[in-house]
Amino acid sequence: MINKRLVVFLTLFLFSCTNYLAQSEEVKPDRVKCSVSRSISEKMDFEFITHNSKKFKTKLMKISDHLNIDNYNLFITNGSKPTAGYKLKLDKIIKKKNQFKIYLTEIKPPEKTMSAAVLTYPFCLLKVNDMKKFKIYINDNEMKKWKYKK
Repeated sequence: MINKRLVVFLTLFLFSCTNYLAQSEEVKPDRVKCSVSRSISEKMDFEFITHNSKKFKTKLMKISDHLNIDNYNLFITNGSKPTAGYKLKLDKIIKKKNQFKIYLTEIKPPEKTMSAAVLTYPFCLLKVNDMKKFKIYINDNEMKKWKYKK
């Protein structure tokens, strides 16, 4: 009888502990702007810049002088692309404890379509409150899996 009670107690205790540890919530950003810039001419790979960086204002001014810098706190790009038609799309943001996981998908131009041969720069600007620690994952739609980028 004691063994059954102990097993039930331990089962409930372990379930409640794992349930607490696994708690996460999807967070909606205050602002999102995903677009493509042709005015940035630098060739580069994946990059993210937070609003605390000196480069943040400079990068946003290159994109557009109409952007209010105070409206965003994170800039993400998957790098320059050789043709038009590439996009970056925010899929979701998951918060678990104090850690944010940002999931984006790179959308490529359809195969066998004509695209302008210009250097493009897909990016996303985000405003997420209380975001101090984060990881970024990008799905390139080829491997059908998220790749950790930070």
